[in-house]
This record gives sequence, structure tokens and C-alpha cells, in this order.
Amino acid sequence: MSITLGTCSRALVIACALAPLPALADAPKPVATERTPAAPTPRTPTPQASPTAATGYADREQQAPEVATFEGGSVIVLSGGAILVILLILIILL
Repeated sequence: MSITLGTCSRALVIACALAPLPALADAPKPVATERTPAAPTPRTPTPQASPTAATGYADREQQAPEVATFEGGSVIVLSGGAILVILLILIILL
């Protein structure tokens, strides 16, 4: 049986995925404690948008009518983490 890069990479990925499992098996059990009712927290009203902000948005929309026809989503951004995940998947599959 020969060891190839594919089998080594699969073994490495499996080992990394299973590494935290022994730590979960020895997790400490929660200690039972007496519960006392908590004091109710005062509720604060949620802030409302000021009328000046709404008029500011309306003014900007009037100044730039092409904003109404904007369509986003034409660009795909791949971060370093996404590229790493894609490379790991390709290594596992190949």
C-alpha cells in the first residue's frame, strides 16, 4: 500500500476535526446551585429615527435619482478564510 498526498491530506483533515473530541468527553459537570429570582430589569424605550434623518434621506434621494435603480450583487468577494476552505475541499476531493 502506497501513501499518497491525497490519503495524507484526508488523514490530516480527519485528525484535526476529531482533535477536540477528547476534551468534550472530560467536560466538567455543572454544579447544582440554588436559584434566586432575579430583579426585573427596567425596560428602556427603543430609539426612533428622528424626523430630520427621514427628511435627510428624502433630500439625498431627490438629489440622486439613479440610486433608485441600483442593483447590487454583481461582485463576489472571497476572503482568505473562504479561499482556505475551498482549497481544503479541493485537496480532500482530489
